[in-house]
Amino acid sequence: MSIVLGGSAKPLPRKREHPIRKEKEAAMAYIKTETAKYDRTQVEAALKNKLETTVHKIAKKQKEQIVEEQKAMRRIDRLEDLFTNLVACESKTTQQAETMANLKE
Repeated sequence: MSIVLGGSAKPLPRKREHPIRKEKEAAMAYIKTETAKYDRTQVEAALKNKLETTVHKIAKKQKEQIVEEQKAMRRIDRLEDLFTNLVACESKTTQQAETMANLKE
C-alpha cells in the first residue's frame, strides 16, 4: 500500500524512545542533592554540629592542659620539699662535723 501511495516499500525503523523517565529521575536526584546543600535547616544543623564538636575539642584540650599543669605543680612542690630536706640535712651534717671536730680536740 505504501508503494501505491508513493512511499517506500520498507517500513520506517521504529524510533528509539528517549529514556525520559531515567533522565527525569536523574535530574530529580540532582535537584534534591543541590537542595539539600542549600537547605537552611540542614546547613544550620551541620554548623551547629561542627560548632559543638569544636567546643568539645577545645574544652578537652583545656582540661588536659590543666591536668598537666597540676602534675607540674606537684612535681615542683616535691622538688621544693626535697630541697628543703637537703638543706636541713646539710646543716645537720655541718653541725655534726663541727661537733666531731670539737670532740677530737
